[in-house]
Amino acid sequence: MDALAADFRQLTERGLLRADDPHTAADHFAGLALWTPVNQALLVADTPPPEPAGHQSPCHRGHPRLPRRIPLSPPPAEPRH
Repeated sequence: MDALAADFRQLTERGLLRADDPHTAADHFAGLALWTPVNQALLVADTPPPEPAGHQSPCHRGHPRLPRRIPLSPPPAEPRH
C-alpha cells in the first residue's frame, strides 16, 4: 500500500491525479480492484476461479486433498418422489 500511495503522491504532484490523501486513495483503489474477485471467491462457492494468465504456480493448483472451495451452505436436498 505504501508503494501505491507513493505512486499516487507522484501523480498528484505532477497534476495527473487529484488525491488529498494518497494513502486513503491507495486503499480505496485496492479495494475497488479486489472487490469483484474477492466477493466471487467468498460468496459464490460453486463458481470455479478464473484461470491465471501465463504459467501456474503451485499455489494456483491447490492441494490435492483439500476442496478448491468450501461451500457456505449445504447443497440443496434431493427432491423426494
